Amino acid sequence: MAQVVIYLLLATAAAVVLDLVIMRWAGRRLRPGSGDERNGAVVRVFGAYSPVLTWLKYRRLPAEAAPSVSLDASAPLVEIVRPCAEAESQKPESTSQQWRFPSNLALGVGLTLFGLYAIARYSPVLTTFDFVPALNEWLRVDVVNLDNVLVGVALLLVGGWQFGIAVRGMRLAETGPEAAPPHGTWPALDREQRPRWLRLAVLSGLLLAFLLFQLRGLQITPLQLWIWLGAIGLLGLAAWRWDRAGGVTLRLEIARAEIVLLLALVVGGLLVTAYQLQDVPNILMGDEGDFFTTAKSIAAGEYRPSPFDFGVYSYPVLSGYWQGGILWLFGPTLWAWRFASVLAGVLAIVPLYCLGRELFGRRVAVLAAGAMVTAPYFLAFARLGYNNSQAIFPVTLSAWLLYSGLKRKSMFYVFLGGAAAGLGFLTYTAGRLAFVFAALYFGYVFLGNIRRATIWRSQGAPAPSSRNSGLWPSALGVLPLALFFFAGWATVASPHLVYGSARDPSSLRYKMLESLFASADTARAFYTDDEIFSIAPPLKVDGQELFFHPGIYARLLLRGLVRTLLVFYHKDLVTEHFIASPLAGPVAVGFYTLGLALLIARLRERRFAFLALWFGSGLVLFSAINTFPPRHQHLVPIIPVMALLIGLGLEAVTGAVAAVLPIRPRLRSAIHAALLGLGIAASPC
Repeated sequence: MAQVVIYLLLATAAAVVLDLVIMRWAGRRLRPGSGDERNGAVVRVFGAYSPVLTWLKYRRLPAEAAPSVSLDASAPLVEIVRPCAEAESQKPESTSQQWRFPSNLALGVGLTLFGLYAIARYSPVLTTFDFVPALNEWLRVDVVNLDNVLVGVALLLVGGWQFGIAVRGMRLAETGPEAAPPHGTWPALDREQRPRWLRLAVLSGLLLAFLLFQLRGLQITPLQLWIWLGAIGLLGLAAWRWDRAGGVTLRLEIARAEIVLLLALVVGGLLVTAYQLQDVPNILMGDEGDFFTTAKSIAAGEYRPSPFDFGVYSYPVLSGYWQGGILWLFGPTLWAWRFASVLAGVLAIVPLYCLGRELFGRRVAVLAAGAMVTAPYFLAFARLGYNNSQAIFPVTLSAWLLYSGLKRKSMFYVFLGGAAAGLGFLTYTAGRLAFVFAALYFGYVFLGNIRRATIWRSQGAPAPSSRNSGLWPSALGVLPLALFFFAGWATVASPHLVYGSARDPSSLRYKMLESLFASADTARAFYTDDEIFSIAPPLKVDGQELFFHPGIYARLLLRGLVRTLLVFYHKDLVTEHFIASPLAGPVAVGFYTLGLALLIARLRERRFAFLALWFGSGLVLFSAINTFPPRHQHLVPIIPVMALLIGLGLEAVTGAVAAVLPIRPRLRSAIHAALLGLGIAASPC
């Protein structure tokens, strides 16, 4: 531990020396009293002070004193914000405020790189710690270089903190308010407008109820598919008429050049992921072939189950219909079967770009799309015959439509987001993540509305655009949007759930019970039966043996969370499915770390909270509380969030450097391309 303290002191001293060097360089570069705008910009950019002062006395800078890096698609690449002459004369800047930015940036990036280096090393970087064997015996992290991991994590935390200070003046693209309008402001609820959408919604509900009644009785007819599609279409039309009554704009503001760019991204993604698809990988996984057998039978017309039935390993059979349709188009070959996974994954580029563009601008959206299709984690599952990659598209589509729908206050967008979340229930099990984090985000928006309404009421001012300044009417405005979202989800997902519960309820629960951390099979890897069942006897549910022991629960959950967070940095935690690097990638992991630091630093903003709920709920529900974490095969729906963090970190670094050194836009784009190319070249996949 002493060595770590010594290293941090040396790093701090090095940052102080860096301060002095920058000050001397800037003193030569800038002539006192010069009126050159570039010189003034450089003075404003070097608004950082020594990490020693940061540590001893941390104060919030005024908004006009911090360098601002814009990520807005319509704004210049880098915008240095300088206060007006009157403000400068009224509020003279101290030396600590002027010399804050570069040293924190250098220290943050430097500590992050050294932390990643420490985690990747097997031999001790600094020293070995005496308590590590006991810690591993208690927590069972089970990595060979746990000493280096502890050092690396400490460095990443300090580096992320320093980087957050450095980029705290970043101005991201404004996306407008996402909150729903207050209660009583929906024109579609007026007496004249209500029948236009309500009749369609009621008819959709009647069709769905009739379908569910038949499926509950295990009655299967060819007409049921059309009844299902009709119920979905009628409810969507009702949502569209609701928006039309309120004058909601549904048009996508996207230029032709962006459409060409988006098509280029999709084509490029197909070229990258489908390269030598027939031969790489050159073997099949143990249980992979059953998916090919089922898809081949569906393509040949030999197997025609109900679209609401179960398929391979109790997964929804609709995922088999997707693979069978691709085999029917391209022939029953190994290439066509794997291409079904490629196409399902690459299609997620479209909603990922749209979401990234709406959150942070076009540049981050392009970087995120490029980061996703070149990530070893994505490539591994996009080139296998499993149905894992099918979950990425509906989850990402649901996320974009939900966020855009709340921002536009559009029932149609929100309904489509719910339908996409329901589609996730018909693919791989992890596709259910869209429903979970949407529910969490609606709760977040609801609580935010309550907080704002409370503030307005305490100040004696009515809520904006509200006919009633009461607390609950203002807060409940999000409920109609939530109702349409979950109605869209139920219309798509409920037929499979109802039919599955009537036909084979154990298969419907099988995947959840199989992956639950309370499984006795998981605990037996670390404890004896006497320890596991010391409080309560075993409980058997659908062939799965469960146990109850709060102490063991806490230890297993902590172990799962630690290993799940570490899997993005450590290459030895995942050795299956042809993955030989950290999930974030051997090079992109640095930008992922910096993007994650920026997310944590700006967590109060709703767009960052949106990503945090998506990312956090996936980590916890589909890996941390699962058996034998990390469960990388369950985490595929959070690959788009990982890509957004990589793109955000890459743009933040280049934007911060451009604020210090004059970099032309073309050079900055070349740096982006070079770094993405480096990630591809360094990928072991």
